[in-house]
Formats: sequence, C-alpha cells, structure tokens
Amino acid sequence: MPLLNGNSFTLASLEPEHDDFQSLPDQEKPNRVLIETKVPASRELKKRLSEVHLEPERNLGDNTWLCKPSGDTGVGIDLDLVKRLDLINIARTVPLSLKIQPSLKAGDETATHVVDIVLYGSESEDSIHELSRRISEAVGVSVESMRFRRENSIIRLKTPQSSLSIIAQDPRVSAIEQVHELELHNNVARGVIHADVLINDTPFKGKGQIITVADSGFDKGSTADTHPAFTGRVRDLFAVGREKTGKTDDAHVCGSALGDGSSATMGGTIQGTAPEAELIVQSLLDENKKLFGSSSSILAKLLDKAYQQGSRVHTNSWGPKWDEATGQVPYNNASTELDEFVWTHPDMVVCFSAGNDGDKQTQPGHGHIGGQAAAKNCITVGSCDNHRLAKDNKCTAFDAAGTTQGNPANVSWFSSRGPTWENRVKPDVVAPGSMVLSTKTRAPGVNVKENYGKSTDPLWYFNTGTSMATPLVAGCAAVLRQTLIGSGLTNPSAALIRAMLINGAIDLGKSREEQGFGRVDLASSVIVNGKTKNRDFIEGELIEEDDKDEVAHKFKLGQYMTDAAKTGTLKTTLVWTDVPGSVLQHEIGLRVTVEREDKGTKIETKSGNLKGPDGNKAVNSVGQLVWKDLSRDDKVALVVKLDGMLLSRAKSQPFALVWSVTEQQN
Repeated sequence: MPLLNGNSFTLASLEPEHDDFQSLPDQEKPNRVLIETKVPASRELKKRLSEVHLEPERNLGDNTWLCKPSGDTGVGIDLDLVKRLDLINIARTVPLSLKIQPSLKAGDETATHVVDIVLYGSESEDSIHELSRRISEAVGVSVESMRFRRENSIIRLKTPQSSLSIIAQDPRVSAIEQVHELELHNNVARGVIHADVLINDTPFKGKGQIITVADSGFDKGSTADTHPAFTGRVRDLFAVGREKTGKTDDAHVCGSALGDGSSATMGGTIQGTAPEAELIVQSLLDENKKLFGSSSSILAKLLDKAYQQGSRVHTNSWGPKWDEATGQVPYNNASTELDEFVWTHPDMVVCFSAGNDGDKQTQPGHGHIGGQAAAKNCITVGSCDNHRLAKDNKCTAFDAAGTTQGNPANVSWFSSRGPTWENRVKPDVVAPGSMVLSTKTRAPGVNVKENYGKSTDPLWYFNTGTSMATPLVAGCAAVLRQTLIGSGLTNPSAALIRAMLINGAIDLGKSREEQGFGRVDLASSVIVNGKTKNRDFIEGELIEEDDKDEVAHKFKLGQYMTDAAKTGTLKTTLVWTDVPGSVLQHEIGLRVTVEREDKGTKIETKSGNLKGPDGNKAVNSVGQLVWKDLSRDDKVALVVKLDGMLLSRAKSQPFALVWSVTEQQN
C-alpha cells in the first residue's frame, strides 16, 4: 500500500475532489499532485509524464507517485491535462490528511505538540517570513517562537493539534511531523565479533581512518589531556548544544570504537575495534543534559562538519525517545536528511543505534526502530548478549562471581526490534551491547553510575545498551575502509562497507526483526585483494540505457575454494544508496544463475530481492541470497538490474555487490 508521511492509503479510497482546476490561472494551479499509474515504473512512463509537464518526485509505492511540474517554469500543474493521459488511473491534489503524520491525528484535538512544518523546498528569507506570519495569524503562534531549520525548509513550532489542518492548507507545506525528544541509547566484545584482523602477518586496526562520535561528550573535554586509551589520537572536539564541550562528559562510546589501553585488574589489554584510528567528538548535550539543547544544529550539519575534517565514519548512539502514546516513529525529515547526505556524499558511513525499547509494546506488524535509525542509507545496529558472567539471566550486568554466562547468539531483550514503520528490515546487524567494558571519564566531580557491573579500575567501567554495540560496528567500518584503501580502492563507498558487514555477519537463527542480517564478524567481512581467497566484491552503476541498466559478473565456484573442497555455500549481498523517500525510490533486482554441469547442464535461477509483507514489492536497499550445496564446477552469474526508472535528479544508480563461498564438509 502506498505511504506518504507515515499514512497508508490508496488514491481510490480518498474522498473525491470538487475543484475545477481548468478554470484556475497558471500561478494558482497545484504545485504537487498524486498519481496512480496503470503500469509500473519505466523509461516510457517517465517520457509520457514529461509530455504533460509532470516529473515524478517521489515513489510512494504500488505505482503511486508524488509529482511536481517538470522544469523550472514556476507554472503549476494542469491537472485536467494530466488526467487525460492514458497511462494514469487516478490523479489528484494532495489531501490535507496525508500531510499530517498519523500520531498527530489521533487523540485529543486540544493537545499541544511541538511539530516540524516540512516544506517542499528551501524558501527565500522573504518567503519564509511571509509564511511564518501567515501561520501566526491563522493559529495564534508568535513568529518569535518559531525556529527555521535546514536552509528555511522546516519551521518548528508549538501549536494545538486542532491547528494542524489549517497550516496544512498552504501549498508549500509537504508534511507536518511530531518532534520527539531525543535520548542517548546508553575487550571481550572484540573476541565475539572477531575484531583481530591479521592477514599475512599484517594487523589491521583502523590506522589512517578518522571516526567521528556524536554523543554526550568526551572525558575532560580536552584534546591534549586525554584518557590514556586515546593519547595522541584526538583530532578535535566540537560542542553542539552548549558553548564548550565541558568536563562532565563520558568516554565509553569512544573507547568501544577506537580505545587502546590496558588494565592490570580488569584483564590486560582493552581495545575498541579500531584502536589505531583517530577521533573527532561532537558533544550533543546542553547544560541541562538535553540533546542538542536550543541549538539549531541538525544531523546534516554534524555529518558535513565531520566530512570536511576528513572523517568518513560517523557513529551515533542516540535517537527518538519512546513515547507509549505515539509508538513507532515513521520515516520523517530526520530520516530524509540522513539519506540525502549519504546520497550526495556516497563515501560517508553513518552508524545509528537501534534503541533500547525492545520490551515496549508495539502495534501488530510494527517494531520500535524509527527516526534516524529508520533511514535507508545508514547502518542500524542492534545488540546481542556478551560472553561474560552475569548477575542474572537478563545478562545486562557483569558479576565476576555470577553463575550465568551471556550468550552472543542471543539478541538482547532490550534491543529495539524492526521492522520500520515502512516494513523495511532494521536493524541491519547486531553486535555485543551488554556488559561492555570501556573507557571511563576522568573528569573531576562526575559520578558515573556503575549499574552494569563493578570494575576494579577507575579508568574503565561497564555499560549496556545498543549505544555500546554501535561504536563497535563503527570501528569495524573504519578497519574495512583501511583494508580497501590499502588494496588500492581509494574511495570505498558506504554501500560497499555496509554490504561487506552484512555479508560477513553470522546468522543467529533469529528473525530479521530481531537480528537483521546477523551478528557482525569483522574477520569474515574483510576483503584484501589477492589475500582473502573465498570472497570478493564489485562496485558498479546502472544507467537508463539498454546496454547499461544491467551488470553481470560470472565465475566458477571453485575459484573461491581450496583444491580439496567439492561443495560450498554461496552467499551474496547487494547494497545500494537510495534517493531519500519512505519507500524505495530506485529498485534494483539481484538474481543468481547457476549452470550445473553435473546435472546435465541444468540452469537454475534464484532471486536475492527481499520482499515486503505482501510478498510482492521489494522494500529494502539490501538484497541477499544464500545458496547451499553448490558444486565447485558450477558456473555462477551474479546479475544486478535496474527495475523501472531513475528519478530525474539521478544520472545513475551506484551499487556494491559482495559474495563469499563457505566450503561444506564432503
């Protein structure tokens, strides 16, 4: 079913319109329309729509599109002309009800909400102030209380729910979204995910990579006087929600990503997953311990600042606070902003924690993961248990005398589950997030609560949450970038890093909603040219031309097996960075064809596309296929094909394809 601003709908079910658009002057014609087409997306469809001066702006699913006028004429859409196009079933303007998120249409009409008024595009200073004055006069909210965000494309304000339909009447308004309060999702773990990568006696520990941690802060707030686990590797500290980074901050997340230290009383060497990487910290807390505070900073600004500093891995252990009244947060402007940044900066790896709401009640068919973590182009990380002795069978608090041991094959009870509101697979992966031992702030006067186990070393402490799992994965991403660059790939894409992590992940036998694609295993993810014999990858792009909309890669299975092996399991993973939008904007098909000579030259084909709940349409920018019992003599063809069309803003669709062969016992 089509989705717009979290609302499921069909155009046929909406109330009919009564407007006579033919009589309207050009400047008053609608600037956006919804259409349902009789045929799936194709180059021919895009061409025919252009004939009536219409451009598909966003795929809403099930042959339904949000469209805008083609070109930059400033003239609205001739809806009557559009309706006469033979490829269109239904065409109409956007109803006010679809502009407003579902959570803002339920409950008490007199309730007051902080909302983001999301516009179709950035407005000029004159236009945004004219719009804000119009809203002020209509609903009684002062202009001074409004905040203008993301280059004048969002207005944040507080208003009664009953006023939202009035605001939605302005044709510049694309969506009205509820603003949710943000919260933090706050040595043995390295072993669980096999983070010690040694190839031909060469260790890989993230050297040359810069990881940016956006979290509460860092140690004493100094780049010079640092916790000994970071000596000489802190490049910069930024305060976002306050004037200075301060001395009341944490360091645990940073240590899990790239700490490098030791403790005589806590087991010797204690390291993050990329102990030779460098660190940038963006402190998000204000003086009242609230995320971002009164700052107008948004995620795109954080990502851009890190990117300009040379960082290509950005880890975030925070997200929307769970609200029992509203439940799961749909794909929103925060998700859009993340997807937009990675689309325009395709080498930026962004990690987000899934959240710690796994025990919360959800609507049937829905999970917990939402907001930034629901974005298509980030790596969303859930938590599995750690291999430590625990205080009780919840396995969240360490106890040296405990009789229960955590099992990394279990997904932590607190780890937020998928799917997203849009039925996408999230989390992408899980990593140890319980009883994680990492760096402790040395800031004087800071009382760090040790609720998750007792450490006998004042420089280290235990913590639990998806906040702890996420930086471990970020460190793995940094190591993968190091290995790829060392193999001659100067600018590896975020899609490739994500594909490598997903393809190398260990399937725990749990549902996708719990584990995603499995537990991260760095040693099984690394691909070094000429040295890792059983796995490989390609990067490519698809273009809307007959000879360029499909890429095929062929090989004989035995190429990735030892001489003695006869049969194996092929695992292949496709990832692409998609254009922003709640559903897939560009659909790519993955199929695997095997020519089996031992069965009379029999050719078999399987699809690696992950389907939606209806079993028909793909909903993920990840495709995966695991094919067991293949012979070393089998000829394999991995085929990646563009299904449908590209939106006008895209000249091509890049992708990354990773595969591995695991030998089976004969």
